Amino acid sequence: MNKSADDRLKEIKATIKKTSSSYKGVLLTRLDTELGKLSTQARTALSNSLHMKKEATKEIRDLIRAIGLLEALFIPADNRRSFTQIVNDYKGDLSYLVLSSLNKLIKSLDPANPSPPDLARHRPLLIGVSISGGNHPGPGSIACFVLCNKTDRPMILGNEHVMRAEFGSTNKDKPIILQPSKGNGASASDKVATYDRGILDHRIDAAVAYLEPGVLFANRTPEGTALRLSSSVVRVGDEVWKRGTASRVTTGRIVDIAANKTVPHARFGGDINFASQLEVKVTGLREEFQIPGDSGSALFNADNDIIGIMHGGGKDGGGIATPIDVVFDLLDVRLP
Repeated sequence: MNKSADDRLKEIKATIKKTSSSYKGVLLTRLDTELGKLSTQARTALSNSLHMKKEATKEIRDLIRAIGLLEALFIPADNRRSFTQIVNDYKGDLSYLVLSSLNKLIKSLDPANPSPPDLARHRPLLIGVSISGGNHPGPGSIACFVLCNKTDRPMILGNEHVMRAEFGSTNKDKPIILQPSKGNGASASDKVATYDRGILDHRIDAAVAYLEPGVLFANRTPEGTALRLSSSVVRVGDEVWKRGTASRVTTGRIVDIAANKTVPHARFGGDINFASQLEVKVTGLREEFQIPGDSGSALFNADNDIIGIMHGGGKDGGGIATPIDVVFDLLDVRLP
């Protein structure tokens, strides 16, 4: 492997080492192992494939190269982006957005979170797959599909902070919704919906977007589980699960049905003090019930009834969700 290729890989590993992920040490060992399996010619070709023109700062180029290397070595081929696509996805983004994407990718590769993120394009649209709003890379997750009570038109239900991430609360434009998310390779042709309305206050973090004509959808997960809606009463101790883009399916239990939690939302005026939320603690082998990229996931009980919409996680392995009846009432929607 020539010196320039060797230096490029060293710079990439140094970038990964600087991230905030607690898993980076083990990941670097895995990275060395995978690179060691490649022939000199293959390592050189891989390194050269990560070459970038100096159209961005060195910091951003290093971050993008790190994403490219990790996807090339650890993401399955059907979910993997080309490096050209990765470069285009982050063109013009600030360094903190690219760093956030790198941290999400590293976290998703942790064996404690065994499923890789779902970066795929899904048609029909399904519960728990990636979306983004406007030019923000995202991703967030689709909760489910609903009908507007006033128009009877189908809509995507998700988080307000996901769909309006590009604009925050300072711009009233209605962003387009992409699937997969822009950060996962979407282009303008992947527009599936247009934002219509949403609320982010002490009650809920939820929004709806009208589906484009002809876009097919199904209220089931990619794994085949169909959504139900019943009048089930939510109780402390209930077993629950969610399906999100980043960590896919995770399980937990309800520990509070009237939780008051503070969630930071810099683009929406600062901390939001949520009241009367459902609080979940993770169960099983996972360390966290929800991670970045899962925002908007529907929360289900053991009977697959939708009981809430996730909008925040926590270092203690928990997550918070707004009760689904509150969401449906405030957004004036219903299940098909």
